[in-house]
Amino acid sequence: NWINIQRLQKNAVIVLLTAGKEELLRRTGLTRNRPLLQSENITKRIDDLLQLRNPFYERAADLIIDTTGLEIGQAAEKVINELKKYAEAD
Repeated sequence: NWINIQRLQKNAVIVLLTAGKEELLRRTGLTRNRPLLQSENITKRIDDLLQLRNPFYERAADLIIDTTGLEIGQAAEKVINELKKYAEAD
């Protein structure tokens, strides 16, 4: 919803966390509690969702951070560092 995105942009820094398709499949492929991934072909479903959603997410994001290959703590550290850089540049 574009109205919600505009509200967020006024009051927050929007951070988009990305990962490669193989990484997303690895992270989500073993779970069945993700309704949007209930599909016979999870790989195709992930591809379809990325194609549909990424342009909107990328347009809204202030920062885009690739988390491919990172553990949770590493990803969090990368987000913190990028937010610091973003704040210094502002």
